[in-house]
Amino acid sequence: PQLLRNLFLHDQRPESRRYDYYDLLVDCWDAGFLVKTEDFLNPEAPLTFGYLGLDDDLLDVEGKYRVGENTEITRDNIKNAFIPLVMLETRRVAINGMLEGLTLADTIDLNLIFRHYPKEVVNKVLFNNPEVRMEDIFPLNPEYDIALSLHATETTNAGTFDPVANDICYSNMKLFIEDTLPSVFEILSGKSDTFLSDFVYYVTGTPYVPYLEANPNWKIKVEFSLNMTSEFLPAAATCDNCLQVPFCVYDNDKEVICKKFESAMKNGKKAGFGMN
Repeated sequence: PQLLRNLFLHDQRPESRRYDYYDLLVDCWDAGFLVKTEDFLNPEAPLTFGYLGLDDDLLDVEGKYRVGENTEITRDNIKNAFIPLVMLETRRVAINGMLEGLTLADTIDLNLIFRHYPKEVVNKVLFNNPEVRMEDIFPLNPEYDIALSLHATETTNAGTFDPVANDICYSNMKLFIEDTLPSVFEILSGKSDTFLSDFVYYVTGTPYVPYLEANPNWKIKVEFSLNMTSEFLPAAATCDNCLQVPFCVYDNDKEVICKKFESAMKNGKKAGFGMN
């Protein structure tokens, strides 16, 4: 997780002034310690914690997390007290073991080597494949919900199974994954050298693909949504590395799909992290 990369490679603890508060929240969410809600970055909203593996003595009778005997965790003290204690100190044995392995028993000073390099450079060189290739993205992992496709057809009654409509819908989705989308990506990659990395960033929140040998389960999923019509732009759920498209797949019209992706990714860049 980025939280540990900052600690190991930049000697940057959570309570450090150099660690931006909102960057810290995002890194904790990425590590699974915080839940990303709609008002996640709203300073007035309460934070929702994920699974932390906390001992019972860190909880009060109402189930609220506390740093000490009488200190309730708030947005004001999470950076200086809660995160250093719960996310680092309680895991000191494991963290020290990881650090010992990375530094070959302290024979390598990681901070000395990497502290002058921006985080983006370190992440790209050490933890990701520096080049995004078509073969890293395809084949995508489609999620077909064929049985529900009948609800969106005009020729069937809601709740009535129509195998013909089902087969047509499935065939269109399969064509979209196996032919249309790769062709669209070839076209858009010809227009922009950064299209593939921009797409990966749009869907996953990071512009790089991890080394697949070390992350064999990493995939980008495609979800065909019944709640989206052809008027909708493709959407992304970065928590799940998921691309969401209408179940009609824009009639597999490559020209239309190119324009849809260009608009969606342009809007995504403007929206930033808060876009889901």
